[in-house]
Amino acid sequence: MLVSVRIQVWGADSLVRGGQYANTNYGDGEVLIAKDTVINSDAHRKSWIKFDLSTISENISEVELELTIAGFGGSWPNPDKDHSFTIWGLNDGQDAWSENQITWNNAPENNTTGRGISAGVELGDITVSKDSAALGDKVRLNSEKMAAFLSTDTDHVVTLVLLDATPAISGVTFATKENGVYDAPTLNVTTVPVPAAIWLFATALLGIRGLKKD
Repeated sequence: MLVSVRIQVWGADSLVRGGQYANTNYGDGEVLIAKDTVINSDAHRKSWIKFDLSTISENISEVELELTIAGFGGSWPNPDKDHSFTIWGLNDGQDAWSENQITWNNAPENNTTGRGISAGVELGDITVSKDSAALGDKVRLNSEKMAAFLSTDTDHVVTLVLLDATPAISGVTFATKENGVYDAPTLNVTTVPVPAAIWLFATALLGIRGLKKD
């Protein structure tokens, strides 16, 4: 039997910003932003999100990341393009960062010279439609890569990084756990019983049938 578990962001979600803001912490902010620009390093932004997986003991079959649109600005909407973002997962050992200390210069695996991160697993893209997006809308990533990545976790904590996949198109922000209006980042996890549990269940059924035959 499949079991669904809903996990809201645990302990930490924050954007980081480059240029003159590279040592500034935004851990108490209400929005996550990812903006990639080659024009001005001060405008570079990426976002880190941490989830606690300690309540999950069964095998993971499906994972869906859910982000809530919290604002628009800048050049939004661009008349020619939807806005896409890429989600990356950081490998075990990169989860010790804290929300009130993370910056552009110390964020785990951040490429401090500009775009992207230095190491991790690309999990997929999410897209915000230029034609229909509205405040409070949910955007979701559900991919086999996401499920496989969480299944390999060994420390019961996972860090995801939100990156801009549509450079020079700005304007979409997502709610953090500090946002008082919109929902925090969420993982919807579907699990299946571990083999031992299935074996015990099957054994119990056989035992019941055996008793009935007697």
